[in-house]
Amino acid sequence: DSPYRGDSLLIGNYANTLMNSSFEGVEFIRHGSSENIFEEIDDQEVTLGVLSQHRDFSFFEESLRYAHPFRKVIIMGKWITNQTNYTIDTMRGETHIETRRGTGTAGMLLCRLASLVTTRYVVFTDTHNIITSPMSILVDGRGFPVLPYVPASSWSCQQYSSCTSELEEAELFFGVQLQYHHDTHETVYYTDLYQQHCAARSTVLRELPKYSQCGYVHGPTADGYIAWLLSQQDAVSFDYVPRNKQQVGFRSWGTAVTPHPVDTRTCSVYGASDFLTAQGNISACAAILEDPGACHAANCTWRPIFGSGKCIDTPEVTFTLRIPELYTTTTTTATVTATSTVSTTFSSTSSSSSTSSTTESSTTWTSISTSTLSSTFSSSSSTSTSTSTTTTVTSTTVTSTTVSSTTLSSTTLSSTTETFTVLPGQCPLPVADASVDVMDCLGKIPGETCEDFQWCSALKVVCAADYEGLPTTLTCGQSEVFEGDVPTCTPAAPELQDLASTSF
Repeated sequence: DSPYRGDSLLIGNYANTLMNSSFEGVEFIRHGSSENIFEEIDDQEVTLGVLSQHRDFSFFEESLRYAHPFRKVIIMGKWITNQTNYTIDTMRGETHIETRRGTGTAGMLLCRLASLVTTRYVVFTDTHNIITSPMSILVDGRGFPVLPYVPASSWSCQQYSSCTSELEEAELFFGVQLQYHHDTHETVYYTDLYQQHCAARSTVLRELPKYSQCGYVHGPTADGYIAWLLSQQDAVSFDYVPRNKQQVGFRSWGTAVTPHPVDTRTCSVYGASDFLTAQGNISACAAILEDPGACHAANCTWRPIFGSGKCIDTPEVTFTLRIPELYTTTTTTATVTATSTVSTTFSSTSSSSSTSSTTESSTTWTSISTSTLSSTFSSSSSTSTSTSTTTTVTSTTVTSTTVSSTTLSSTTLSSTTETFTVLPGQCPLPVADASVDVMDCLGKIPGETCEDFQWCSALKVVCAADYEGLPTTLTCGQSEVFEGDVPTCTPAAPELQDLASTSF
């Protein structure tokens, strides 16, 4: 009945999660991207290098007993006095462990550790972390590892001084400006290339003051390795599959259990505030591995995944699927042409005149006398004169014609329909009637402030068109409900309505 539940056996939504091709989900339908399906790294070709920064690292060793691809582990630290080799059983087979004493500054220890590695790949962590379970290291069909990164310009990098500092030092050492930041403990290194990078780095460091004197800020970093690799692009190929961690579900092999100590040097980019930030991001639930019972007993949530599960912090807010909400906005465009009246007067005038004329006409008759027995007919001629006078009177006629041309205003209404899905963690639109315009409240999440500008959560809610009233401020609260009152809006005066709906 509910195919989108988290424990549904009908549909599994893996979205942008990077997945192992060998994974067989229990769902009938799996939703994801074929470009995010990779192979499991050959566990015989990768070594886990561990810097021990604790006298007792048994808690770390215990995490090695679960599901991971590391069949060979080298642990190096200054407190290790008993250098030994031994084997432990894990959920994926035997793992061989070597312990080695290593002294020196943080600026060189990773390179010393890498010099002991003989496998094709090497990855690093330290005892401030444990190995998460279940976990996989992913490569493509050619054996090229996934290379996780975040853009150097992103908030995820810019908020941490250590991120920008690692990028700057990589450019200083190897002359390559990187556009992306790579985490040292999330990068899979080619062992031979890493060792060459360490040699090139040593050459650079010979010209600089010591680590303790702030001649340089960091030990070997992934950014330094990638910058060196790119500087050798004519001789060395870039055999990686980059993936943006902001877009895909990448899972590291390490989970933090204690914060790193503060770097007290004057050039430090990891101070007391950074220590507290790191400490605040550590989850006690994440340290519980492969034990649902212990997870629940600690008031955590067990999340089944990839044939096993993860112990995570119990969400303070239960996220549920929300049906997409449909909002319709109407845009009114008014076209106005002014009324015009044109008056035209036509006038015509003619003058008056009188004309007199005298015509003389002569009529000549010829008299003929004819005598008959019965009668006598005679004719005579006469002359007559006639005078004719013609008077013409022309009156002046004025004709006035008025032509009026009137164009009425026309209004065109266009409706735009917008569909918006309220995602988990966002505040749904506040309830308001048609007189209030709340569309600027779409997509707001708790904790955003007006000063951010890019993310405005304190909103000026205004009256809709044809209504007037003072705007009010609403804030998306932590409970995902807008806090504050919507404005009181009343119909605007007719002249104001005309002005509001008219554009010139």
